[in-house]
Amino acid sequence: MSKIANFVKLKAAPEQSGAFKEALIALAAETHKEPGCIMYELFHGEDNTWMVAEIWRDAKALDAHIAAPHTQMVIKLFEKALAEPPRVETFTPESSTAGN
Repeated sequence: MSKIANFVKLKAAPEQSGAFKEALIALAAETHKEPGCIMYELFHGEDNTWMVAEIWRDAKALDAHIAAPHTQMVIKLFEKALAEPPRVETFTPESSTAGN
């Protein structure tokens, strides 16, 4: 099994920025409790832009995260809260110095 990393760029619609921020913070809190989550960090940029950086133990753990009720709730919010479609880039490690 190999770790998997996603970097997700999200741009909230200006009128949804407050609710969007709250939803992302709540999602991060629940996601940190998931057994396969190695890292889940939120970064806020300009113009209501967010970057989610996440690392999972393996693809099975990522799939479980996506299927989780707290994740599905935020995905439904995306339909009205995003100004543009999310951009997702997925990576797998070539080497590791962390020993994980």
